[in-house]
Amino acid sequence: SKFTCLVFFIVAASISKAYASEEEKAAFREAVKPIIEECSKEHGVGIDELKAAKAAASADGIDNCFLGCVFKKAEVINAKGEFDLDNA
Repeated sequence: SKFTCLVFFIVAASISKAYASEEEKAAFREAVKPIIEECSKEHGVGIDELKAAKAAASADGIDNCFLGCVFKKAEVINAKGEFDLDNA
């Protein structure tokens, strides 16, 4: 389900953030930034919405299509919206 993918992505990002070096964290942010920017434009999600979601530690107010876009472009889920273990 979409919720399961979201939880997995958040947990994976949290774990990698906790154990990653500063260089790895910076590389991750740089790799994800264009994906988030592209999906934001495609789905009309503004930076203020993303900052609010980050501050609240909740994606409840974020458009599901935006989340799907990010997960697909990051290859966390496949085109069918299913978790892609081989690529994640």
